[in-house]
Amino acid sequence: MKFPLSVTIVLLASLLVNPLTGQESKSENAVADTFFAAKRVVFLGDSITYHGGFIAALESTLIGNEKQYPELLNVGLSSETCSGDSEPAHPWPRPNVHERIQRVLDTVEPDLLVVNYGMNDGIYHPFDETRFENYKNGINKIIEAADESEGKLKVILVTPPPFDALPVKAKGNLVPIDAKEFLWTKVYENYDSEVMSVYAKWILEQKHRVAGCVDLRTPMLADLVERRKTKPDFHYAHDGVHVNAAGHQLIADCLAKALGLDCSKHLTAELSAKLKQRQAILRDSWLTESGHKRPGIKAGLPKSKAAEAAQKIDDAIAAAIQKTEGNEK
Repeated sequence: MKFPLSVTIVLLASLLVNPLTGQESKSENAVADTFFAAKRVVFLGDSITYHGGFIAALESTLIGNEKQYPELLNVGLSSETCSGDSEPAHPWPRPNVHERIQRVLDTVEPDLLVVNYGMNDGIYHPFDETRFENYKNGINKIIEAADESEGKLKVILVTPPPFDALPVKAKGNLVPIDAKEFLWTKVYENYDSEVMSVYAKWILEQKHRVAGCVDLRTPMLADLVERRKTKPDFHYAHDGVHVNAAGHQLIADCLAKALGLDCSKHLTAELSAKLKQRQAILRDSWLTESGHKRPGIKAGLPKSKAAEAAQKIDDAIAAAIQKTEGNEK
């Protein structure tokens, strides 16, 4: 099995955090079993995935837990949907993952997809049955692609995170159901409770069809409720959608818990930032290699150059961990 970081890093990383005291136990849940059996995991999703903060944070936790883990590749794309829908006022038609997914599968060759769509698929409008069907059809096509691979490709579905109306309302950017226009800057006031909640519920109902499902919505909503008891205006996403670094960490923690990991065990913030840097280099390279129709995405390095750059960062992480080990002796 190929790992994005050397086994040396995995074994040394726990010196930066709380060391494990016993042998790791075999996972007893389908999400963890599927994830750790994979060799190459591709994350598909919209701008939240494209940002990649939660993927780097998850990798940091995997290392901190001394886990041998599959290669994690971010191939998310900003503005993307799986439904093919787009707001009339959007500056360009939102990219549809199905325009590129077969090229991603052919070029990147993953054996596991972690799929997170929904936030853009409701296009910030009131609930509409046709749009909901388009969303379900989009997810179904991804599942069907895995089914057609005869077991070679697995899928883990992740619910869309909640849309946080609070900071958007404070800016006056929520609109009522009878508004003339809805888009990402003029969001329907009940978008989360009437649209995202329905989409997330349906995702969780597909667990029998895929390798597993991870619920981001429930724990993230619970976290917001708890934090607002002492800070009523607390939020992770200034626009209700794009979470900050702490929000990405919360998403990573949700995924880590689904994998049976201890979220308190991870690399330092500095080394985690290096992981994110490496992932961004590889993301840009694979997006360019597989192709897409989203304007404004910078071209990535050729695969060989990206691999060299990524390896240099891996080497720097390994050296930093070894130096820490030496200082602690």
